[in-house]
Parts: sequence; C-alpha cells; structure tokens
Amino acid sequence: MNIAIFLENYHAGGVDRVLTDIISCWPNNQDQFILICNEDHKGLENIKSELGSKIEHIFTYSSYKYKHTISDKIFLKVLLKFYRAYFNIFGSYLIMPIEIFNYLKIFKTFEFNGIIIHNGGWPAAKRTRSAAIAAKIAKINKIIYVIHSFPQPSRYLTLVQERIISLIINKICIVRTVSNECAKALISSAKLKSTQVIYNGIRDVSYNNKITRSELGIGVNDYVLIAIGRLDERRGHIMLLEVFAKLVKKVPESILLIIGTGLDSEIKLIHNKIKYLKLLNSVKVLGFRNDIPSLIYLSDVVVNPVQEYESFGLVAVEAMAMKKVVVSSSIGGVLEVVSDGNSGFLVRPNDKQGFLDCFIKLWKSPLLRRQMGISGFNRYKKKFLAKKMSYQYFKLFKN
Repeated sequence: MNIAIFLENYHAGGVDRVLTDIISCWPNNQDQFILICNEDHKGLENIKSELGSKIEHIFTYSSYKYKHTISDKIFLKVLLKFYRAYFNIFGSYLIMPIEIFNYLKIFKTFEFNGIIIHNGGWPAAKRTRSAAIAAKIAKINKIIYVIHSFPQPSRYLTLVQERIISLIINKICIVRTVSNECAKALISSAKLKSTQVIYNGIRDVSYNNKITRSELGIGVNDYVLIAIGRLDERRGHIMLLEVFAKLVKKVPESILLIIGTGLDSEIKLIHNKIKYLKLLNSVKVLGFRNDIPSLIYLSDVVVNPVQEYESFGLVAVEAMAMKKVVVSSSIGGVLEVVSDGNSGFLVRPNDKQGFLDCFIKLWKSPLLRRQMGISGFNRYKKKFLAKKMSYQYFKLFKN
C-alpha cells in the first residue's frame, strides 16, 4: 500500500513522536509512506532523521504568513491583530478551495490507498480539513483523521462554518483521538460523532547514560525532579516553581530540571520567577533537548504539573517506560494513563500542598519510588506499547 501521512504542526513535540512510532512499528514492511508537512515545522528534520528510509518521499507546503508576522510598532500590532481575527473567522474558510486544489495535485502524484492526517487539536491545524476533503475527491479509500488534543469551543461567528466542516469530516473520515476524555469532548463540542480512541504508545526507550549528573552540575545524592513539556501558562511551571521553593526549604539537596521550549515571553516569565524565588542554584532550565530519555534516567521523579487540558500525557508514558515514578495533575487523559497510588500520584491541578506532600513522601522512600516505577513499567507494557498503537491504525486499513 501507498499511505500518505499529512501533518500540519509548528512545534516539535508529542505529535511527532506518535507519528514516528506509528510508522516505525508498522506491521507490514512492504507498505510505503509519503509525508506531507508544512515547510516550517520545527520538528521536520527530527522526523527525517528518525524515520530515514521508511519515508519514500516528502512534500512540503508553505504556511500561513500571518502566523510568523510580528512587529514592535503599535499600529502594525493592532492591524495584525485585526487581520488574524478576520482570517480565523472568514479567511481560513474562503481559501479552502485553493488548499484543496493544491493537495489534490499531490494526492494524484501517487495512487494512495489511504491517508493518516494528524491534527494537534480542533480546529487547530485547519489545513488538515482541506487535506481530508482533497483525499476524498482523489478517491483515497481510507481517510484516518487523528486529533491529538481537546477541541476549542467554536466562536459565535464561526459556528456555522465549523458545523458544516464537522458534518463533512463525519461523512468522509474515520476519526480517532488519544483518550476517552478527548473523545467525549470531540463528540459533544465539535460534533464529531464517530470519534473513537486509540491510545498513544511509544517504543522501548533507549537512553545514553554517558550523560552524568556531574555534567549537569547535579550531586550524586541530590533529589532530582524533571518537568518536560512546552513552556506555556497552561503547563503549570509557575505553580511547580512555587511548590519547589517550599520543597527546597525542607529538602535543600533538591534539583528541578525544566525541559522544553516556548515563546520568549513565556521563557522570560519562568526565569524571572526563578530569580524571585531565589532558586538559581536549584533549578536548571535546559530548553529543547533530544536526549530526554537520558535526562529521565538521571532523575528521581517525573512531574507533569499541567493546569488546564491534557489530552493524554505522553511524558507520563515515557517515565513509566523507564521505571520512573510520576507525579501529575489529575486532569484529562492523564487519568487514563497513570494509576493513582500504583504507578504514580495524581494531584488536583492547583493543589500545591498535595504536590509538595507527594514530593516529600517519595524523597523519604527510595524503595517506594522503585516499586511504583516497576508498577508503571508493567502498565506501560500492557497498555502503551508503540507496536500495539501502530497495529490498531494498521487494522483500520485492513478492515
């Protein structure tokens, strides 16, 4: 089979990881994959290096210009804000015929048997909907539409447009998402009635333990927490820093590693908070890293302090795959990933005392950390293997 993989994404992260694991673990080695992706996706080079010869061809397309336009001038800022509002309400729908025509040319280059379309949320990457319609016109047999996050409520001025698109996607696509919580939201809010769940999975994690604690300025006996994820307000880094400041007073040898990227304003906010809390010697903001498994290996606890929606919680699965205990907010899809009190602890999103109590409890008992890490590893093997995930997508083409 020739299978198209369509992706619109602007930040390297979990969606890329899922995509590469689906293809890497695909049951039939004779099937060929062609990747279609926006040219400015920051994770594109990683995808290329990860998949290598498993991708037969790569097509790239240009991105919306307004997404990358910035200005320091107040007048231009206001003008850009109005243009973005116009584009989101009207423009993005008006240019759909052009997008459909362009993707149709790509789809007709090969005789595709199927396509897997990855969208980070709903509506989110709007070009993915044009790709789905183009795939139907091109008479591609199976159109799998994967939504990786919770839907955003439709604005009043886009309600009619979005309802029409939902009707079309329901008619032409097999819709899948990553957790039952996501599925409920997509069915009720986005009106994607056929949505079903395929849990994300990851391959067995390999790590390079040539990286030592000393290279990162961490002592052998330090108590190391690690938080991995995009640096934005909803991820809860500010709340975590406030909790960690209290932990340092009780356990001075505590170290917090923060991994991820974000807007300059968001990164600045985190650095300012670290200075304000006098945590310069205890917190290390390491930015984007491609050696995350090695960093998890060097840590004692993996923290997921997300404060708003969390569609799945891939970081928790990575931790469990490496026999590390997880402390996470009890929110969204994480409730389906982490078994509270068994493979980790789930805490109400803004319960600072709850997070602190869990950190101290795990610091006091290395044995408990090991036991919960083993339980998490067993859960990972049972529910979140990449081979299992990939096979479920493979079956959709065979049925």
